[in-house]
Amino acid sequence: MEPSPAARKVTLKTNASCRIVMCAPGSNQYLVFESQFEADCARVFWAMPNVRSVEAQYGPIEYTDEDGVIREHYADLRVEFTNGWVALYCVRPSEKDRRGKLKAAVEDIRNHELRYHANRIEILTEKTVTKADIYRAREILAARRLKNSPDCVRLLERLRARTKPVRAFELLDEFGCQGSGMIALWNLMGDGLVDHVSSNASLTFTPVSFVRARRPS
Repeated sequence: MEPSPAARKVTLKTNASCRIVMCAPGSNQYLVFESQFEADCARVFWAMPNVRSVEAQYGPIEYTDEDGVIREHYADLRVEFTNGWVALYCVRPSEKDRRGKLKAAVEDIRNHELRYHANRIEILTEKTVTKADIYRAREILAARRLKNSPDCVRLLERLRARTKPVRAFELLDEFGCQGSGMIALWNLMGDGLVDHVSSNASLTFTPVSFVRARRPS
């Protein structure tokens, strides 16, 4: 095992933060996060089919604030997508930026320094990365380790034969094996071939949720 590239050293666990060490899926590199939410956000990106790599503690990014003072900032996550785009993410619960200091720093970086580091920079809060997103990512990553391609093909064929969304447990009953079927279903959702059909994106996927094969764009 070797550490992933990181410019900022994460302190040991304190009353205000924790120290999470986690291995990047499919690699021999480990990343260090300052909080559980940071680690969960990384999982969400790892679960996306269009993400090539995730790094933590990127920087320093020098920028000039509104008072003309030169400051340094570190992005919690650096994400590289398969299309070559690079995005930086500052991970912070919304209640911890009530005075807007992080928002102001991100805006200064976006307006002046971003082009030297990435294509975009964003703030991630619990409003943009929900508990449902985190649960979905955990299940997708766990299912990938147990992926059985023939099961995925067979389940997708059954789902494509449906003209309307179907509840997951009904599809799995038809498939014949709840465990193998659920692993295949999570892999298909992770690969963007199956959609969780819901009018509320914050709802957690359960066996009674509706699913359908993704329609060609």
